[in-house]
Amino acid sequence: MRKAAVPLIVVLVLTSACGADRKQPEVRGAEVGGFLGPVTYRYDPSLLTAANVRISVPARQEEEVYAVKLLPARGIEGSPDVCPGGAEACPVEVQPGLTLALLERPFERYAAAVQASELAPGTAPVTVAGAEGIAIDAGTEDGLEVEYRIVPVDNRALLIMRQRDDQSPEEKEALDHVVASLDLGG
Repeated sequence: MRKAAVPLIVVLVLTSACGADRKQPEVRGAEVGGFLGPVTYRYDPSLLTAANVRISVPARQEEEVYAVKLLPARGIEGSPDVCPGGAEACPVEVQPGLTLALLERPFERYAAAVQASELAPGTAPVTVAGAEGIAIDAGTEDGLEVEYRIVPVDNRALLIMRQRDDQSPEEKEALDHVVASLDLGG
């Protein structure tokens, strides 16, 4: 019995010594995964709630797409603390959060439409999950700061829309974690 205990102690000492110089990763709650075609993402359901929504595509406002929206888990029906401007209730689409949509057309078509629109001055290059795309600062809508990211995925594009209010650091970190977890399947 003693022989079995010695290697275990050595392993524990070596494991502790190997990790001494590295910052330990933050322990999160149980994560769940989601997907949009080839795109996958992860989130903590104790911090975020997922909802299906329809959103307009920037620079092509007449085009609406189905998307998944991740909201801070304060209440999906809406309440004064999640609705912009202190409204008593508001649709999920206008609550602060992160929306992901897989667009039907190639990235180049959306990028050209944005560059030919009034949104062009608010654009900048961006890298998301290793893919080069465009970032759009859309200013304020419905009392929330809105930003978009559009990146190529296969022969399509991924739209990431972020609506911000005075989020707690925990909510901001949870939404940032979703973006960091994105895998574009390529």
